[in-house]
Amino acid sequence: AGAAGVAGATGPQGPTGLTGDSGPQGLTGADGAAGAAGAAGAAGADGAAGLDGAAGATGPQGTIGLTGPTGTTGATGPQGPTGLTGPTGTTGATGPQGLTGSTGAAGAVGATGAAGQGGITQAGLGILVSGSGTALDPYSVSSKTYAIGLSSELGGYVFSISADGRHGLVAETQDQSVGSSWFLALDAISHPVNHNTNGQKFMDWRLPTKFELNEMYAQRVAIGGFALSIYLSSTEFDAGDAWVQTFNGGAQSNSNNNKSTSYHVRAVRAF
Repeated sequence: AGAAGVAGATGPQGPTGLTGDSGPQGLTGADGAAGAAGAAGAAGADGAAGLDGAAGATGPQGTIGLTGPTGTTGATGPQGPTGLTGPTGTTGATGPQGLTGSTGAAGAVGATGAAGQGGITQAGLGILVSGSGTALDPYSVSSKTYAIGLSSELGGYVFSISADGRHGLVAETQDQSVGSSWFLALDAISHPVNHNTNGQKFMDWRLPTKFELNEMYAQRVAIGGFALSIYLSSTEFDAGDAWVQTFNGGAQSNSNNNKSTSYHVRAVRAF
């Protein structure tokens, strides 16, 4: 190979020659004009994925969707604990009475018991009671009868008696006053201190009538206690006088016997 000539002007690029042996690298020539762009090569392989971008802002809420169908009923849960007992309710109205049942058969008659003792029976005034109160000796109650004579039970001396002996008149055995007017005689008679012990048991003493006073005079000795003096009766003669009787001879009179004059008093009672 010759020496290198002087470099001429760069001509148009010729066709590429055969590649010769590589010579020593010459000096770099000036850049030629850019050739026309070649056809695009085939697409290269995809590069590695880039990093995710920042999350975008939340978009507006969409409209509510349609209600879905009702699901199936779930299984029954376990029973809860028993609640507290509530207050007792008011009593309901009584129901109608049921029909009366049929009468049962009569029971057999028991044996007759032994005769019991009768209750205690006491005789009162004018009553007689006999018997012991048993079935064989029952009580017998009857009215008591009396006779003429002294009777502490009746408070004095029985001087008059009815036909059946159950009723009569009793005279006190002592005077109730030795000096009382007709007007004050009942006051003297009503005072217990003016009676004997048996006479004090009664409160129905009174003045005897004119007839009763004469009966007492006829039995004055048996009755006892009379003075030989004048005794008052309850029988009036007029507004100012009453009948009296002297027990010193037995005469009865009604004249000049002023009711305000004081006389003896002897009481009687009926039974």
